[in-house]
Amino acid sequence: MKLGFISTMNSHPWGGSENLWFQTALEAARTGHQVNSLSKRWQPIPKNICQLSEQGASTHLYGSENSLLSRVVGKTSRLLSKTTYWQQQLDAFNKPKHDLLIISMAYQLMDHNLAVALTKSETPYILIVQAALEEAWPSDSSYQYFREVYSRAKQVFFVSHANRVVTETQLNLELNHASIACNPYSIGYDEHIAYPAIQDTYHVGCFARIDAYPKGYDLLLDVFSQHTWRERNIKLHLYGTGHNVTWLVDRLKHKSLS
Repeated sequence: MKLGFISTMNSHPWGGSENLWFQTALEAARTGHQVNSLSKRWQPIPKNICQLSEQGASTHLYGSENSLLSRVVGKTSRLLSKTTYWQQQLDAFNKPKHDLLIISMAYQLMDHNLAVALTKSETPYILIVQAALEEAWPSDSSYQYFREVYSRAKQVFFVSHANRVVTETQLNLELNHASIACNPYSIGYDEHIAYPAIQDTYHVGCFARIDAYPKGYDLLLDVFSQHTWRERNIKLHLYGTGHNVTWLVDRLKHKSLS
């Protein structure tokens, strides 16, 4: 079976949300399926994309290379083209035609041009929705396109029930072909970790990308700065990297939590 995986993640080279489509593609390649992937070009290329290639998958990248010439040529060609950039990308990626496209969406309203391209595609596809932002509503110009994209999908996977509710509300649809798919994690699903022995101090770990808005670090620090929580024997440990490390360090100092 020829499978095409498309990731719309364009804000970070890699994130936890990428692991669901990546591990699915990896398993498909290992079991003999023909696998192609299309993801944003980053420098350096994420090691997971290289791993896919090592397993025999054909990896394709969208977006301009770092050279000035390639950026100018790419931008000019997109401006002059009569079709959208995503239409060009999808047409090129889907030749010869895939049996199924698996599209991993960074959030429920993917790039409008990709939505338009999908409404014109004859290739069956499924959607993986990694987030649903309550403040992100489709405009009148894109509303019908997104309704059609979700309605035509063979299957829609959300990573939480709440994300499904938000999307159905925004599109006025009942997605009866939707299911919940949990993102993979490194600890075994059936592994039982014994509750730690009670000590004088409880240690709480937070493992997440340091991106304040989607991860809610401001709310977390607001809670731990309250008098009630300051008086408790709890120590918070933060692990991760991201765009807001400087802000986080300053916020910890501002809240006298460091």
